[in-house]
Amino acid sequence: MVCRKGCHHCCRRIPTVLPVEFAFLVRETDPIPTSNSGLESLLHPGELLCDRLAADGSCQIYPSRPLICRTHGFLHLSEDGLDHCPWNFQELEEVDEDLPFRLESLHETLLRVNLAFLRKSYPTRWKDLAEVRIRFQ
Repeated sequence: MVCRKGCHHCCRRIPTVLPVEFAFLVRETDPIPTSNSGLESLLHPGELLCDRLAADGSCQIYPSRPLICRTHGFLHLSEDGLDHCPWNFQELEEVDEDLPFRLESLHETLLRVNLAFLRKSYPTRWKDLAEVRIRFQ
């Protein structure tokens, strides 16, 4: 892994997060910082980057960042095949199928955690809130 503090090239804008992620973010990071860092990505030229990046490319909400941010750079397996940051695992030729994150499993687990959070936090309204996504950017 070559990811390090200040490496921001995967930090694309995330439009929404689940309520459980937002609750964690608010609890751990008050106020939630935003910035217009002016940074650009070598991987996604011309695309807007996350508003939570500082001018030096570091994440201002690193300890409470959403799950999608926590898994950047790692090996991912999805319906589209194996994916990873092009700067990580450059010499990789073969991958044991148990090594990569399976994105579908990761997303399913996050949805289950979100439902448990909603049931506990909003016992009479959790079903109505199950489809809620909170604007992140």
